[in-house]
Amino acid sequence: NPSGNNNITLGANSNDPLLNQYSFIGDVSEVIVYNTNINDAQRIILDNYLSTKYSIALSANDKFSATNDALYGNELAGIGREDASNEHLDAQGEGIVRITASSLDDNDYLLFGHDGIALNSTTSGTPSVYTTATPAGEIYERTWRVTETNEVGDLTISFDVSSNGFGLTPDYELLIDTDGDFSSGANVIPGTYSSGIVTFNVLGSELEDDYYFTLGNPSTNIISIIDGQAWNDNTTWNCTCIPSSSSTVTIDVGHTVSVSASSNALELIVSNSGGLNLSGGT
Repeated sequence: NPSGNNNITLGANSNDPLLNQYSFIGDVSEVIVYNTNINDAQRIILDNYLSTKYSIALSANDKFSATNDALYGNELAGIGREDASNEHLDAQGEGIVRITASSLDDNDYLLFGHDGIALNSTTSGTPSVYTTATPAGEIYERTWRVTETNEVGDLTISFDVSSNGFGLTPDYELLIDTDGDFSSGANVIPGTYSSGIVTFNVLGSELEDDYYFTLGNPSTNIISIIDGQAWNDNTTWNCTCIPSSSSTVTIDVGHTVSVSASSNALELIVSNSGGLNLSGGT
């Protein structure tokens, strides 16, 4: 009950047990609380989120394709505009993907959701150029799909990879495809990495209604570049990152890396005359 606001009671007409009457008997699936008023465009996006999440059909302003609802409706979010006073240009929702637009026209919308697959990386279904790398490049197993109303124009799409990163941080790529098969015909867009966020500038013509997208990285092997440093020092590695549980890590010839705290890797290769010094880590 912040200062200047009234108490909110759910499922009853009073939070005082002595005054409470007509208590609600049943289940409440979700309660969403905002610290500001939401405008008409935000209300439409919110209605689509709830409609998709709980399989409740909308009688109006259904902005996410029924085809996408069943398979790609997880963590739905979106941008849109009704008019100059009712727009939403920056969307992330519950997931790791954020999409922003500098401006929209009236009645423009773009909503996006994913297939619910775990945020693991895989060598399966990658572009052909990924398969020739050693080791092979990887993409997320998870795929996102969009529904676009009208033309939203150029976008900025970013991924928070601070907890689920893979490969060399400068080499992340956005893969966009018309059929969800990224091994053939995918449009590849390079990005920029900073502090766990990889960002892509996407032209309006590159992401259209019902297109699919995911994150890829053709460079997956993390290699030590300095002898005598700590595992959890990002300057130890060629990616300027700290390896994660999805990383293939090589300690190069003549390098010894020290582990003094809990550390992770999917696969560890210690080259000839390389070494791993364990002193309290696991």
